[in-house]
Amino acid sequence: MTASTKPGREALRGALLIILAGVCWSFQGVLVREIDQATAWQIVFYRSLWLVITFALYLLVRYRARVIERVRSIGWLGVMGGCSLGVGFCGFIFAMTHTTIANALFFLAISPFASALLARFTIGERIAPMTWVGMAIALVGVTVMVADALGAGRLLGNVGALVAVIGFSGFTVSLRAGRHVDMVPSLCVAGLFAMAVGAIVAPTLAVSVHDHAIAGIMGSAQIGLGMLFYTLGSRHVPAGPLALLSLTEIVLGPILVWRIVGEVPSEGTLLGGGIVFVAIIAQTAHGMRWGFGGGDSYTTPRSAG
Repeated sequence: MTASTKPGREALRGALLIILAGVCWSFQGVLVREIDQATAWQIVFYRSLWLVITFALYLLVRYRARVIERVRSIGWLGVMGGCSLGVGFCGFIFAMTHTTIANALFFLAISPFASALLARFTIGERIAPMTWVGMAIALVGVTVMVADALGAGRLLGNVGALVAVIGFSGFTVSLRAGRHVDMVPSLCVAGLFAMAVGAIVAPTLAVSVHDHAIAGIMGSAQIGLGMLFYTLGSRHVPAGPLALLSLTEIVLGPILVWRIVGEVPSEGTLLGGGIVFVAIIAQTAHGMRWGFGGGDSYTTPRSAG
C-alpha cells in the first residue's frame, strides 16, 4: 500500500462513520414527536441516563480491568469536551420541543463553520478551500430547506438550537485535539452533565413507561450509536468536514418526520436537502482522494508546547 493510498482509505472510513452518525441522529425528530407527555428536561434526563449506561457497558467490555485507566486518559480535555456536548444535548432537545424539527435542524448548518473556525484558532487546524466551498453549499441548501419554517420558529427554540451548535462544536474540536486517545469516555461525561441539568430543571422525573422507553431508545441507540460512530470517525477527519459530513441528519431528519409522523416538509425543504446532499457527496469524494486536506491544506493540531 502506497503512502497516498492509506490516508485515502482512512479518510473514506472516517467519512462513512460520520455519515452513519448523521443517519442515526436523523431519527431524533421522529422519536421526540413520539413522546406523549414528558417535558424537554425529562427527555434530557432519561435519554442521558441510558446513554451513560450504554457507554459504561461498552467501556467495561472493551477495556475490562483497564477501564479506569482509559477513563483517566481523556484528561481535562475530554472532560471539557464532554461538558460541552452535554450543553449541546440540552440545547437541542429544548429546541426540538419549542419549534419545528426543520427549524431546529437549520442551526446545525452553522456547526461546520463554528467547528472549523474554533479548531483553526484553538488547535491550529487549517481549513482546506474545498471544505469552505462544501460548507457554503451546505449552508445555502439548508437555508432553502427551512426558509418557510424559519419564519414560523419561536425565539426560545432558536436560542436552544444555537446553544446546541456551540456545544457540539466544542465537542468536535476536543475530539480532534485528543484524537490519539480513545475519547469515548467523554460521552459518559456528556451524559452525566446532561442528567444533572435535567434532574435540577425538571419539576419531576416521573414519566410514563412509554416515554421512558422512547427516551431509552434515544440514549442507547439513536444518539448513543451515532455518537460512537462520530467519535471513531473523528480520528480521520478534520473539524470542518467532520461537522459537514454529519449534516446527513439535516437531509434525512425532516423527510423521516414527514413520512413517519406526518409533519409535511415544504418543497424548499426537499430542494435544499438535495443541495446539502450534493455538498456531502462532494466533500466525501474529495476527502477520500486527498485525505480531507492533502498537501498543505491541512496540518495536525499544534502541540501544547
